[in-house]
Amino acid sequence: MFTRKKKIQMDKWVIMDALNAIITIVSYEVIINVPLWVLFESYSKYLLDYLIIAVLILSWLRFFIYFLLVEEISKMLLTI
Repeated sequence: MFTRKKKIQMDKWVIMDALNAIITIVSYEVIINVPLWVLFESYSKYLLDYLIIAVLILSWLRFFIYFLLVEEISKMLLTI
């Protein structure tokens, strides 16, 4: 807001947060709009499970990478 540049600064954190938000919203919409018969087919159910697992992995990676940057928290996190 106070910079002379009017562009949004795109660094790796902004990209990771935006990617995480988009994938999470899309996955929720997919899961909500899936017909019931799809959940009874094992192959389709596995694909939906893989989608949710990918979203969870991305979210947890974002969480851990963010807290590894803060020195006080990173020591505790690495100890745990």
